[in-house]
Amino acid sequence: MKKAILFRIKEGKKEQWYAWCAELADVLREEAIRTLKEEKVSHELALGFSLENTDYIIGYMEGECLPANMDREINQRHKEMREECLDRVSDVVVLYDLKREEI
Repeated sequence: MKKAILFRIKEGKKEQWYAWCAELADVLREEAIRTLKEEKVSHELALGFSLENTDYIIGYMEGECLPANMDREINQRHKEMREECLDRVSDVVVLYDLKREEI
């Protein structure tokens, strides 16, 4: 399954959300990858962009996408950050996703 969602970043929360994403990508990377394994997610991606002075995020997940284990602190923090920084706008249709298997 491929799943994508569009979020609007709440006013004044862009730096906080981007800092959280940077923490996930660096300091918390190994722990985040462990949660992906538990959720049977093979690929998770967050894309940020601005349109007409409003900041947005597209979150993308690929895999079985099982519910997160909310006993894990990283999942609790991620939920708190999403609630504090983002407003869900709508689902996003994945039109195509090409991957080159060999490099």
